[in-house]
Amino acid sequence: MTNEDKCRERLETIRQILEQSKMNPDFKEIDRIFKLTEDLSNENN
Repeated sequence: MTNEDKCRERLETIRQILEQSKMNPDFKEIDRIFKLTEDLSNENN
């Protein structure tokens, strides 16, 4: 799996989380987004 594949996969996951959060104001998975993007930032540095 290339870095680009990983990015696409994570972006898709983030999109799904955001969709769920729109439907449910009490949805607290935003931390997962930060974790996913934090990992990505670390890989690029």
